[in-house]
Amino acid sequence: MKQLAANVLLLMAIACRDLPARDRFGWPDDTATAADVADIAPDVADSVDVAPSLCGNHTCDDDETVATCPGDCSGLFPHLAGACTHPGFADGCNAGYACVHRTPGAGGDVCVANFPTWLPLDVSRSASDFTWDDETVTDTRTGLMWSQKSLFDVNFATAMEACPSQIWGGFADWRLPTRAEIRSLLDYTKQQPANSAAHLDWDPQRMRYLTAIASPDSPSDVITLDWGRGDGGQDPMAAPRAVRCVRGGTSGTQTVPRFIASPDGATLLDRALGRTWQATPAIAPKNWSKANAACLQNAAQSAGAGWRLPTVREMDALVEDRLGANLPDGFAPTQTYEWTGTFLQGLPNTPWMASFQDNTPAGAMGNSATLQGVRCIR
Repeated sequence: MKQLAANVLLLMAIACRDLPARDRFGWPDDTATAADVADIAPDVADSVDVAPSLCGNHTCDDDETVATCPGDCSGLFPHLAGACTHPGFADGCNAGYACVHRTPGAGGDVCVANFPTWLPLDVSRSASDFTWDDETVTDTRTGLMWSQKSLFDVNFATAMEACPSQIWGGFADWRLPTRAEIRSLLDYTKQQPANSAAHLDWDPQRMRYLTAIASPDSPSDVITLDWGRGDGGQDPMAAPRAVRCVRGGTSGTQTVPRFIASPDGATLLDRALGRTWQATPAIAPKNWSKANAACLQNAAQSAGAGWRLPTVREMDALVEDRLGANLPDGFAPTQTYEWTGTFLQGLPNTPWMASFQDNTPAGAMGNSATLQGVRCIR
């Protein structure tokens, strides 16, 4: 009798050997492989209410981002997104885009992304990211082409016409860069200049460069970048500055928002960076060490794991240059600067900070002992 029972159990084991595993509800367990999980957007991986979507279905689902699922979402945010009529400003363009002047022969004035439409970049940049010919340098990470030569001692009005009038590398569609475009060239581990690309000319006495973006809060000023260390700021439009022209970028129509808020509005998924932001700094201003610890320990008790201070490049990608609001809809600014997790090269007590009050994002360095705002990212 015992032998018979043993034989029955053996037969049952053999019969069930190839059946799919079952979960606690009795349904087949379709557990994702490690490769599958790597493609899941950050927020979705932590969800228990919604089955995570996987890359490869040729549809950019709401929980997927350009960074986490480039195959499905690579065209989510075109770099050039339609015509406009007010160069230097965001008028007539979707959120995150600014109107930039081009000649009619190059397609006319166009809305250009003022946020990263490329895969996320590190704080440092490698010289191998760039290729060049006799007159141009191409950034293989962003797809943008830059002029090797700078134009010096030009004001904003002159620069707007000067770039489109150039023919370099056989191309005639040159234009001024947006703030996001010019800052994509920054290497925050370098100084004088803060750049790693070979074959770009520099004048150490003329390192402040114009962008195509007028200051939304002071229309007689223009957003600028100092290549000495990478400081951002704004200067009078009439002041003579340097210019490096740019061209390129995919064309299309933006049809989806960049940010998707959580149901309670406490966090926002950034579909360009593939990161999740705290919408409002939920803890009081702190010095850098305590701010860093507060993010790592999730002192604000935000949903999800892996919170940290944003890098200087991530923080800079958050700004929007528009009147009265330097942050995207859904975000609340602090009344102070906000810490990043990046320190100025060679100065271990000087972290980069960002301000969303005076339009100098990622353009200030602060003493790590001072009290500043804390906005975490994961």
